[in-house]
Amino acid sequence: MSSMAGTDNFAFTVPRVIKDKIFKDNDFSAPGASNILFISCHFENISLSHCHFHELRFEQCTMTHLSLKNVLCEKLIFTRCQLDIAINDSKGYELCFHECQFNSLQSHCSTLEEITMHHTCIDSGRFINNVISQFIACDLKAQNCILKEGELRDFSGYQCHFINNTWQQVLLTRQVMGDCTLDGCQFIEIKGLNRTWFNCQLKSCEFINLSLEQSSFHRSVLQACSFKSSRLSGTVLCECQFLYTNFNHASLESIQGEQSYFSHCDLRYADFTQANLVAATFAHCDLGAAIIAGADLRAANFQHQPLQSTALENCRLHGANFMDHLAGTYQQDTLLEDIAHWYQTYHPGPKSGADSKKTGVINYV
Repeated sequence: MSSMAGTDNFAFTVPRVIKDKIFKDNDFSAPGASNILFISCHFENISLSHCHFHELRFEQCTMTHLSLKNVLCEKLIFTRCQLDIAINDSKGYELCFHECQFNSLQSHCSTLEEITMHHTCIDSGRFINNVISQFIACDLKAQNCILKEGELRDFSGYQCHFINNTWQQVLLTRQVMGDCTLDGCQFIEIKGLNRTWFNCQLKSCEFINLSLEQSSFHRSVLQACSFKSSRLSGTVLCECQFLYTNFNHASLESIQGEQSYFSHCDLRYADFTQANLVAATFAHCDLGAAIIAGADLRAANFQHQPLQSTALENCRLHGANFMDHLAGTYQQDTLLEDIAHWYQTYHPGPKSGADSKKTGVINYV
């Protein structure tokens, strides 16, 4: 009996189950509902306002032309549902969507917090002047969506696919995308502090005339994108590949671009002052009137890149490779050349055995 002591204080409420029911033309007009499980139900042409919904679960349900206005939703879970929802002037907390299909999703002047989407698809969406916090998405496919005005305070996306989407006049306080694919997306007048695209694939995306300082595209591949007239000072571009990308008049001062690759890019009037471009590769790019002053270009590869002799000013060029007819045109770092020659002559360090290692200045500087 003692083992059962205290069980009276334990409360567990079994949710009410509603199955295979059709709600149509405002049949569902309750001012609120809580602790209900809907299974294989259909909702059509329903408009709800000034309602409070708490701890509802929907499994394999369909919702067509569902409109919510001045509604408070808390702890709602949708699993394998087909949805067509418009949300206006409402609040939503702890909303989870798993394996759902949104034919249309619209939200206007609403506050949404702790949103999770897993293996979900949005075919069309409009999000205007919302405040969205703690939005986590995994394997989300969103196309033909626009996110305009308002704030996206904390977004984390992993293995998502964004097609023909627009971010416009949005404050992105923190946005992190990893292993995502973006096709034909536009970022217009966005602002924020922490914007990261890690190991992403971006194609035909536009980042025109933006302030992208301190952002990161680490290990991403960008093809036919545009950063025209954008400001990327201090941005992390390490191990990135830029193919046919437009950096015309872009500010790239002090970028971290180690082992980056630029091929067939428009770099006219781009400013690479004090950029870190160690082991970077430039091939078949247009560097007309580009400013490359004080940049670290050690071990950089220009073997397939035409250059003007005045294009590089006060740069560190030790170990850099140039086209054959330009070999010897650019002055190398004399001290580093002398050190490398000394290593090649005397070969210090282990000569054989498991601890042997290739010596040379490039390993130490």
